[in-house]
Amino acid sequence: YLTAPDYVKALELHDKLLDIAEYDGRNILVSEMGVLMRGYGNAESYLRAYEKLLNACNISTYRAMDADTGHVFLCAKLDGVWTFIDIAQDALYNSGEAATGDSDAMLSEHTYFGMTIDMAQMLHPKISAVGSDSTVASKIFANATSTKHNYFMQPEFLDIIAGAYVKKIDPLIKQVNTSTSIPVF
Repeated sequence: YLTAPDYVKALELHDKLLDIAEYDGRNILVSEMGVLMRGYGNAESYLRAYEKLLNACNISTYRAMDADTGHVFLCAKLDGVWTFIDIAQDALYNSGEAATGDSDAMLSEHTYFGMTIDMAQMLHPKISAVGSDSTVASKIFANATSTKHNYFMQPEFLDIIAGAYVKKIDPLIKQVNTSTSIPVF
């Protein structure tokens, strides 16, 4: 596991946090202990837990915040490429059925994993860097333009989704009358 690519480590930690905790917007526990020990947390709690785990794997992170809403999320350097991950949004929309292979659940569980700056700004229009290195972070944010680590661009995901939809569509195709007649004038 120590030699695994950063993408794999970050995705496995992301999924594990979603498996062990549920989103709770009541702002009762804002520390990482809410997610790690009690099984629930808000955006700040998810961010702190995920940030600590990624940093323990030597993955660099910067905190980002939507200046309008105060919502916090991460910009992480995975395999040399900066990308945004909003684990709290994934937790909020997670249906909890991804383990069953349900393709719709997999969509909701990974919607905000591996976003570019443009994708992140669609969700959070006023992204600002948080912390003492905010000038450096702002420059890094602007360079987070690669879709390399976007979950939906991964071949494994495309295979899973394609297989799920083939199972849904194939019976419908077999029901359709494929004989065609073209009138001749």
